[in-house]
Amino acid sequence: MRCFLHYFLVFCCLSLSFNLYAQNYAGDSYEPDSEAKPVPIQLGTWVSRALHAGDGDWFSIRPASDGLLIAETSGDTDTIITLYRRNEIIAQNDDNGDDINALLAYPVQSGVGYTICVEGYDESEIGPYRFRVSMEPIRDSGEPNDVPSQATPFSPGSPRTAYFLDPDDVDWYRYTVPSSGTLVVYTEGIIDTLITIYDAADNLLAEDDDSGENSNARASARVSPGTVFIRVSAYDGQLGKYTLQALLYEPAKPDRFENDDTKELAKDISVGASQERNFTDASDEDWVRLRITQRGIYDIYAKAADNTLDTYLELYNANDELIDANDDWTGDVREGDIALNARLWLELNPGTYYIKVSTLSSDPIVISAYVLSVTNGLSVPK
Repeated sequence: MRCFLHYFLVFCCLSLSFNLYAQNYAGDSYEPDSEAKPVPIQLGTWVSRALHAGDGDWFSIRPASDGLLIAETSGDTDTIITLYRRNEIIAQNDDNGDDINALLAYPVQSGVGYTICVEGYDESEIGPYRFRVSMEPIRDSGEPNDVPSQATPFSPGSPRTAYFLDPDDVDWYRYTVPSSGTLVVYTEGIIDTLITIYDAADNLLAEDDDSGENSNARASARVSPGTVFIRVSAYDGQLGKYTLQALLYEPAKPDRFENDDTKELAKDISVGASQERNFTDASDEDWVRLRITQRGIYDIYAKAADNTLDTYLELYNANDELIDANDDWTGDVREGDIALNARLWLELNPGTYYIKVSTLSSDPIVISAYVLSVTNGLSVPK
């Protein structure tokens, strides 16, 4: 009997908890709302809502001026925001906000009515969240810059904020390069951008779509003194705001081991030692001679200083026979290490060996420093 009463009480508690949970998310004080009956939203004010199974919360707004409408959620509920104009979907976002929250930014017109729907990632996604709509004015001092002859002056260290207000819009920028180096141009924002870099003779230097963060573009080009042109566009005619940034890196200076570009010019490394090295460019090869006096397991490691540098290791014997090679070490990654580092962990007999270190990074490489080390490998490196 006691057992029965115990389980009965547990069942009742669980049922009560479930019912309370269901009641909490069966609706909120704004329900019922729908596409036909949206809730008017006040700019700049957070509204607390709750989603229940299969729910969609609808909001309406009629801007008093042109501008960039920013709709966002906050909380622990995975939300999707959809923006409508005259029953037509014009923008949608899932996870551009913090963590699993949605963030949408879209240019809107004065006096036009818009509706916004906030839903869970799927029908089982329920719970509380907060929602806010704000507006910011659109100021794009670079326009018109739709062709190279209208290109907006631009330089590293002076970011430019711009907008795409038309699906066919493209933005052109020009930069007067003061000295040779590697130019890195990238965008920041929540729209999917494309970047193309040309020299003054209209030769293509670089182009990129998604190498930056969150579908942003990031293009790198080796440049010489003179003028370069940068073309920025949005994928599939997306509208919205972006910020253009750039960095100019000086050419890498040869390290103290150069010239070591061939086996005959290889410099020595001893077991237990490490060497700070760098590639002068993406075609550079570093050759290193290793003398082994005792049979054993050895750990040869090329650890890059930058997470975009992809090192590649090859090990040869004195007869030019390839013993082993590695691109990306697939063992357990130690704290601070990255998957692009090359590593060899193998048993070697006494003799003379040659290590060839190169990079698989695309040309040009920005930060080319790495550390080469050789140690006794008594256990698999982690």
